[in-house]
Formats: sequence, structure tokens, C-alpha cells
Amino acid sequence: MYKYTAEEERNKIHARQNQGIQLAKERGEYKGRRRQYSPHGSKRYLYKGVVQMLRDGTNIAQIARSTGVQRRQIYRIKEYALKVGDLGTPKREVNG
Repeated sequence: MYKYTAEEERNKIHARQNQGIQLAKERGEYKGRRRQYSPHGSKRYLYKGVVQMLRDGTNIAQIARSTGVQRRQIYRIKEYALKVGDLGTPKREVNG
């Protein structure tokens, strides 16, 4: 009985918290967690090193081994770098 009551209370807390987050997002006050791997993040030196290796054509597995950063994180860094223009714009194929 106590377990059910505690679980229900926790679910209510989560629902209220999510409502507050949604309202804050609508007002532009809630932006989420800051990126660590970004040009201005706490791990910007790793970010810049990974981006440079990507520019040089090093494959993802080699970057992961040399930096100690997981492959999934390198893909996230690559995606973000493309988005902000650190790797240039994605190449488009020309049919013709």
C-alpha cells in the first residue's frame, strides 16, 4: 500500500515538473543543459581536436581511440559542428 502511494506521489511530482518545464520553454527561460563538447563548452579543446581530425579525414574509430571519446559522442560532435558551420556545409550531390 505504501509503495503504491509513494509511486503515485512521485508520478504527480514528475507531471508538475514537466508542466513547469513546458511553461518555462514557452517563455524562453528553459534551455536545457549546456553542451560540454562545443566551441564554448567545458571540453572545448577536445571538441576542437575532434573537429580538426574530422576535417583531416580521420575516421571515427581512429578518433575515438586517440582521444578516448566514445564513437557516439564523436558522431554528436560531428552533427553539431555541421550545424554550427565548424565543418562547413554538408556536400550536396549533383544529379546529372
